[in-house]
Amino acid sequence: MFFYFPGDTTINAELFLVLLTIYIFVSRIVLLNLIVSILGDTYSVVTARSKPESMRERCGIILEISSYLSSSRKKKLADDFRWVHVMAPFDSSSSDPAGGLVGDPSWSSALGTVVKATDRTHKAALGFQEGLDTAGKLAKDLGAVLQLKQKAAFGRQTLAALLEDEAKFLMHTNRGERPDTTPVVHVNADRDDEP
Repeated sequence: MFFYFPGDTTINAELFLVLLTIYIFVSRIVLLNLIVSILGDTYSVVTARSKPESMRERCGIILEISSYLSSSRKKKLADDFRWVHVMAPFDSSSSDPAGGLVGDPSWSSALGTVVKATDRTHKAALGFQEGLDTAGKLAKDLGAVLQLKQKAAFGRQTLAALLEDEAKFLMHTNRGERPDTTPVVHVNADRDDEP
């Protein structure tokens, strides 16, 4: 429709030029707007990644410097290693106890992973310590129970020996007398005079 062919009588030539000019003008504005939005988005991505990238480069430099250290110095550093250092952008206005990471979310997820792993390890160590404490208490209680059991067994043996001695003392002989006592007079022997 917007193509002008000489000799075409269906559209006015002046109207065609006006519409073509408007179309070209609007399409140029839309394309310019598209370029501006692409550049703006690219700028915001580059700005957001600039701080983490600079820190990554610093880490690379630190690793390169550490590769030049002597083996004794590396061993000393490995023996004295106590902390994990994570370089990340810091936002002091954040209420996050990890320090308010901003920028690339992979930094915050890496630090979050370290914090979570540390918490899990700490909880596991506490659970293990509680298990050891409980096992110690159970061993102590078991020792007390075993001592009571030994005392009870000794008491039962002593009681059995005493009862056996008493049984021997109270046993009657074949003649109906108790040993180590005076002879027993039967009640039936005195009843001869009853009717």
